[in-house]
Amino acid sequence: MTHRLAACILLALPPVALAQESDGSLSFRLVTQPESQAPPAEPAPIPPARLAFGTEGTQWLTFGAAVGRGFRESTDTNIHAAWSRFVADDIEFAAELDLWNFDQDGPNAYGISPAMVFRWHVITEGKWTFYTDAGIGLLIASDSVPDGGSNIDFMPRAGGGVTYGITGDTRLQFGLRWHHVSNARITGDESNPARDGPLIYFGIIHRF
Repeated sequence: MTHRLAACILLALPPVALAQESDGSLSFRLVTQPESQAPPAEPAPIPPARLAFGTEGTQWLTFGAAVGRGFRESTDTNIHAAWSRFVADDIEFAAELDLWNFDQDGPNAYGISPAMVFRWHVITEGKWTFYTDAGIGLLIASDSVPDGGSNIDFMPRAGGGVTYGITGDTRLQFGLRWHHVSNARITGDESNPARDGPLIYFGIIHRF
């Protein structure tokens, strides 16, 4: 019983070691355990870089407005929204929806026009891109556009413009294009007045 009690006391005591002092005497010292070191923290993961405008696979939304002046004393204005995707570097396909107001000789009209556009950003310099584009839209209007024509027309387009990067996700767009409205003689040669003229437009482009 005495031996067991002594063993329990020894186990309960802190660990000690016999040490020799500088004067040659012996003494007992507590044995300290080295502090455990925490494993070094792993570096925070670096987020992937955002792909630049014009990179294949990136998608963008555009909201804008336009005004065109016909050669027959007419003014056409629109607001529009477009989704676009770069199908290759600097080659962009856009699906656009336009809401139109036609201030023209004869009854004024308003309309809606879905359109598609292919755009090639020919030059990319810093925050700027310079592009050329072409496309076509289908107009459904509340009245004949132009007056004396029909309320269903085709709207081919061709032109060019620039974009300018404000931030990595937002750009400004300015462009000029040929603006054409006609029904392609779907109601006969006698009722196919056409409208041609320049159209200027601007927009805000944002990453989708």
